[in-house]
Amino acid sequence: MPYDVYWIGENRWMYIENAARLGDAVLEVACQTGLACIAIKARYPWKIVVASDIHPTVCKMAKERIKYWGMNIPIIRCDAFHLPFRDAGFDVCFHEGLYEHYDELDVMKMETEHLRVAKHLVLDVPANPEIHKVDERGIIAGGYGYGDEHIRTFRRWMEILSAEGKVIHIFHRSPGHFGAVITRE
Repeated sequence: MPYDVYWIGENRWMYIENAARLGDAVLEVACQTGLACIAIKARYPWKIVVASDIHPTVCKMAKERIKYWGMNIPIIRCDAFHLPFRDAGFDVCFHEGLYEHYDELDVMKMETEHLRVAKHLVLDVPANPEIHKVDERGIIAGGYGYGDEHIRTFRRWMEILSAEGKVIHIFHRSPGHFGAVITRE
C-alpha cells in the first residue's frame, strides 16, 4: 500500500471501508487529494474506482498523486449537484467533509443526486456542537475547519438524511464526527 495511505487513521478507515465493501463500482465526490480512492484501489485493485471534484486545482493535484502511485483511477471534474453519470451507474458514492458546507436544502439536493447515480451513499460529517465552537446559526465561529461548516446535532443530521434516503448504518468516527450509510428507499 502506498506509504502516504498509512497516515489515514483508523477513524478515517471507517468510512473508506464502509464505501469499499458496498460494491465493485465506487465513486468519490469531492475527492480532495485522491487519497481515499488510492487507498481503496490499493486494497481492492479489481474495483472500479472513480474520483470527482469541481475544482481544477484539486483535480490536478489528485491526478498527480494517483499517477505517482501508478493507479488507474479516472478523475472527473464535475459539480456534486449535477453528476455526469448514468442512473445507478455505481454501487456506492462516498465523501468526507462535504455536506457540512451547505445549507439543509442543498444537502438534500446533493443526497438525491448522489443516490441517483449509486445504490448506496457513505458520508462523514461533524455532528457535535458542544465540541465545535459554533455561532448562533450553527456555523463554526472560527479556529477550526474552514469557517463555513454547519455543525448540526446528530438528531438533526438524521432528520435531513432520512428525508431523501434510508439510513441503514451509523458509525462514529470520533466524538465530533459520525458517518452514515444511506440507501435509496
